[in-house]
Amino acid sequence: MDEISFNDIIEINGILEDKSLNFKVHLRDGCGGSGQTLWIEPLGNCACEGHYEEMYQVLEEFWGAKGKVIKYTLWNNNGVHFPIVEYIVNGTKYNQRLKYGWIVNKSSSFNKIKTKVENDVQEENLIINSNIHISTNVLKEHFPIGTELDVFYSPQNPNKSYVMRFVKNPAEKVLFCVGLLFIVLAFIGLVFLPK
Repeated sequence: MDEISFNDIIEINGILEDKSLNFKVHLRDGCGGSGQTLWIEPLGNCACEGHYEEMYQVLEEFWGAKGKVIKYTLWNNNGVHFPIVEYIVNGTKYNQRLKYGWIVNKSSSFNKIKTKVENDVQEENLIINSNIHISTNVLKEHFPIGTELDVFYSPQNPNKSYVMRFVKNPAEKVLFCVGLLFIVLAFIGLVFLPK
């Protein structure tokens, strides 16, 4: 899923109201590409007591599904083959791979053949420690075939999805910074170069 739209929020709030669940979902877009934030507002303490599980179930049915790891990518990124997760929406099978923003590989000839993860595999970025010559696929150890993972998808287009958590494309930040650098250089050139 690329981003959650305000139409999605209106729709989910309508579903919660139809099911007499006294909660309201809010969406905040971050400034400067810092992402989106969802928060859930209980509408009165007593009215929500004992209904949190029902509310979470409605949210999962609307945005999420359970998928299973079926294989790994053939190509690798810094020695990592990503798990491909299959999920079913309305009887149709879809595939999506687990994505990371950045993969930092601290490799050396002196490291063991078994690759180690230095941070939590559920974080946006992956930091691994591997042997420069030969190493194992670290994600295969953490997500073996058959592992169930949460998949979040757009109800209008289930093919737009992400596994476990949304990760913004890091290229956007790099392109933004490079573009900003060129604008600053052009401004300096206009101000300080002789006419």
